[in-house]
Amino acid sequence: MIDYGACYSERGLAGNTPAQVKVAAIGAAWVLGSAVPVGDLLDLAGIGRTAGGWLSRLFSPNVIAHAAEDIPSAQSLASDLADATGGTLKELKSGYSVTVPQGSRGIMVRIMEEGGGRINYYRVSIPGKQTFTITGEVSTDPAFTHIQIGSTSLEDILNIIAGIGQ
Repeated sequence: MIDYGACYSERGLAGNTPAQVKVAAIGAAWVLGSAVPVGDLLDLAGIGRTAGGWLSRLFSPNVIAHAAEDIPSAQSLASDLADATGGTLKELKSGYSVTVPQGSRGIMVRIMEEGGGRINYYRVSIPGKQTFTITGEVSTDPAFTHIQIGSTSLEDILNIIAGIGQ
């Protein structure tokens, strides 16, 4: 590549062996190919119109944008949870807590925008006693109890709450 004008300081950036250069080239092709609006190209070629255009919709940027719209913000999830459970909503420094009345301690759901190196997650617990996984099991492992906010988070939290004490 030096013969084609590359700087000596750039030598080896794509690898030193033919196998490393091949892997770098494949990676570059993926990066560059992901910028191409494949769905639009398929529609122009008439390929995406077959089977109801499902192929062009699959590769369309709108699918990704639509999926992102289905994920609630921490604020809307907390508000919806408080409405659904009759809980008390409280704003925190980096998120919200919803205290759901149940038993002597209640159930605390912390819905956080950030904290502990994580973003957009929630945690369901009985204060000072137990913390729950998405399947409703008791755990002390934050990898299982700090659950990423997703499109089904409200339903998941309500299922956890319904399973507590049964």
